[in-house]
Amino acid sequence: MIVDTIAQWKSLKITLPPAFTTAFTWIAKNKDDPPEDGTIVLDKKTNMRALVQSYDWKDLEGLHFENHHKFIDIQYVVQGTEVILCSKPMDVPEFEAYSDEKDIEFFEVENPVANSTSVLLKESMFAILWPSDWHIPCLSPATVQPSYAGPVEPVKKFVIKVPVQ
Repeated sequence: MIVDTIAQWKSLKITLPPAFTTAFTWIAKNKDDPPEDGTIVLDKKTNMRALVQSYDWKDLEGLHFENHHKFIDIQYVVQGTEVILCSKPMDVPEFEAYSDEKDIEFFEVENPVANSTSVLLKESMFAILWPSDWHIPCLSPATVQPSYAGPVEPVKKFVIKVPVQ
């Protein structure tokens, strides 16, 4: 997992596949005037796409760690703040088996907060989540910090689905 701000993406000290340039260029171009919620195809050949989402935080109850095999997530917060819980794979039961069509699987983890790392994403920040970076996105910061007193506002986020090469 990599976490940084959109202003810093070109300064990352690693070599990313060319599709990441397409993804970050699209984010930079659309962050100040985001499109309406929906799916935007960025590359038909590879099915790289941007999911534009607006939502209120989710309660942790009933949520499960998710994982992808064919796509890397770049989750970029346009507006608002959220927490993503992240973990490497664990020896736990599957909650929902892998769907090749949806490229997602879910895992049942007892006490997800205690068995993960929390990442606070604020406006203009992104997280790159690779296959095997299990994650639970869309959470209130109060999920991990009950005394959180920040603003409660809807989140606007881009999730770019970058194909694994």
